[in-house]
Amino acid sequence: MSFPKNCRGEEAKVKIVRQYSLSCIGHLKLLPGQSKQGCCGVLTDQYYAFEYQNKKDTADSGVFYVGRSCAIDFQELHKPAISFPRLFDPFIHAATMGDVAPHGKVTGREMPATEIDPLNKEVQTAILLILTIWNVAPIGGFAAILNYIKNKPARRTDSFAVYNVNRVVGQYMNGQTLRQALQDASNGAPMRTFNFPLMEQVLTENGLPIHI
Repeated sequence: MSFPKNCRGEEAKVKIVRQYSLSCIGHLKLLPGQSKQGCCGVLTDQYYAFEYQNKKDTADSGVFYVGRSCAIDFQELHKPAISFPRLFDPFIHAATMGDVAPHGKVTGREMPATEIDPLNKEVQTAILLILTIWNVAPIGGFAAILNYIKNKPARRTDSFAVYNVNRVVGQYMNGQTLRQALQDASNGAPMRTFNFPLMEQVLTENGLPIHI
């Protein structure tokens, strides 16, 4: 079987939770002019990205998107409990976004961020920027990296995660850095400044070109 395209209503969600293991791997803000087809409807402001894995069929896996109300519904139905990352918002008005929220229910406000290793924070931010700019599902092992950082934020990720992110930017950003690509995709909206000194240090120490 394949994952249903429509997850509106409690009955559909209960069936999904019964058949699939779910994990929320991202809570992202859409850029001006972007939209995303969610399984509960079209999303135009922000969305939650859920990774799914069929409990009986390892080939049946992927990512789906929902808004806040549907995300909370899934959180309440799923066992074990699903944890939500905090909203990643690249716009300049966001003061403290992009952190990882601890396990628990998110209702009227985001939960306080847990301690996160500085390199993990840079890798997480870089991946979320790529997903925001391209408006795509996690690719190239990005879902696994995001899950690792969400579940073990204080334990530094392997250098391979840095290489992977840098390689994707170098191959697919048409010669632009992440910061340049974000500005081009912003349609003039003011964006936060992002820097990746620890990632750049890892790349330099290993003799690799810096694309981020």
